Amino acid sequence: MRRTEFVDSWEDIPDVAIPIMYAKWVMSIMNELESGDTYSASAFDQLKEFILNMYPYIARNPTSEGLERTRSLMQIPSFLGEFGN
Repeated sequence: MRRTEFVDSWEDIPDVAIPIMYAKWVMSIMNELESGDTYSASAFDQLKEFILNMYPYIARNPTSEGLERTRSLMQIPSFLGEFGN
């Protein structure tokens, strides 16, 4: 990782399982990689496995609960997590 500081934020798996949140999460990883952040070979393999294993859960029509949770997550400022504005 090229950054010298550590970030202590994360996304909960049930939140990542919401289709739009999954897409935003994958895009944030792609943005990190493009900016020069790196993963160890093992961590990158685990990340790919997680992305593939999550896909069946997000490849569905959004539920009303998922849509409401999306609205809630989008209210979180970006400095407190990856999903906010």
